[in-house]
Amino acid sequence: RHSETILETKLLNLLICDEGHRLKNAKGSKTLRALQSFPSPRRMILSGTPVQNDLDEFYSLASFVNPGILGDVTRFRRVFAEPIALA
Repeated sequence: RHSETILETKLLNLLICDEGHRLKNAKGSKTLRALQSFPSPRRMILSGTPVQNDLDEFYSLASFVNPGILGDVTRFRRVFAEPIALA
């Protein structure tokens, strides 16, 4: 809602997302796109909800706080998710 105002300030050094577990299922959501657009060098997720045994959820959360760390989702599934599922 107020993302334009925040982006204009360019003072966002740390982005903290409370209820961060909502981001795990937010693929393509306006909220997630808005949060990802903030030019913040540091991101943190706060949540009282544990990460389930779902590697796609893990990928979503890890990619939000550290974009690119796990590569794109296709590579992540090929390199990590599929071998883990077969083990």
